[in-house]
Amino acid sequence: MAAARELPEKGGYRIFMDNLFTSANLLRDIRALGHSACGTCRAGRGLPEEIEILKKKPTKANLEAAGLCQQGDWTFSMCQEENLLGVAWWDSGTGLFMSNCHNPVEKAVKRRKRGVRGQIDVPAPECAEEYNMWMGAIDDIDRVLALCSTRLRSFKWYLAIFFFLLDSMLNNAFCLFSKHNADTLLGSWTSRHFYKVLCEELLAEGGIDIENTSSAVEKVTPSFSDPHDMLMRPRIARLLSPGTPQYNERLFGGRHYIGCTGGWDKRKCCCLCSRAGAGRRGELKVSHYCQQCGVFLHVECFEVWHEQAEPQSPKFEVLVGRK
Repeated sequence: MAAARELPEKGGYRIFMDNLFTSANLLRDIRALGHSACGTCRAGRGLPEEIEILKKKPTKANLEAAGLCQQGDWTFSMCQEENLLGVAWWDSGTGLFMSNCHNPVEKAVKRRKRGVRGQIDVPAPECAEEYNMWMGAIDDIDRVLALCSTRLRSFKWYLAIFFFLLDSMLNNAFCLFSKHNADTLLGSWTSRHFYKVLCEELLAEGGIDIENTSSAVEKVTPSFSDPHDMLMRPRIARLLSPGTPQYNERLFGGRHYIGCTGGWDKRKCCCLCSRAGAGRRGELKVSHYCQQCGVFLHVECFEVWHEQAEPQSPKFEVLVGRK
């Protein structure tokens, strides 16, 4: 409610929320502020009894009596005086919705069905269709934060809030970094790569020598594909095409340092030698890469890659002789 009060009064904003917050009293208060709201709802939050019982006691008899026999079936109850709509919708289970801005109109949502290729249209009430559309952003944020989270297990409830805020700030910083560097090679960094580089810079600024400590941060390995992969070819093409920012960065700018994956199973094919078509694929795999360009190279190929406009593999003749 405090968040709704911060919005311009009578602004006509539509607020979507999950079942932790939705209740009949809250929707009435939001309506009094000149806004509308919709969300999933728990039993005991002001829904009519004939709707709540489908969640509290979803027996076969109760569901069939309400007409919920298969996925996509739904029923509703509406209070015309207060313009409150209560809906029970059968998706993968019984879902309850409450809204003060929707009518009992049928729409459709996309779902996957076992044995059917692709997605199919499943009937849904309008409030559920819009809820799925607008609450999807929240689900995406939760998914992104879960990919690389700083959260640690703890019995202290406030630490969960701290780690959530920390993850949110890191994700926001990564989004701004990616947007600012969208036209450069830095824009292809993954969130994990960005977090590790950020930690290294913060530790270095604090006077901690990462290289000489036993708890040093592991060197960042670019999560680029193998040069034989179709997804890698456009990136290499930009690095070799005159006039592109990546081409100028490869020859004239950047801090090109050799990195090492440190694992036999993390090797990739040398960019130059694989383009030359020399040697067997197993002989081309190396663990060294350019931290700036993000391509794997033999040590002998490293200098050629960064000095020649049209680099040729110096190991080509040697590898051809070993075919």
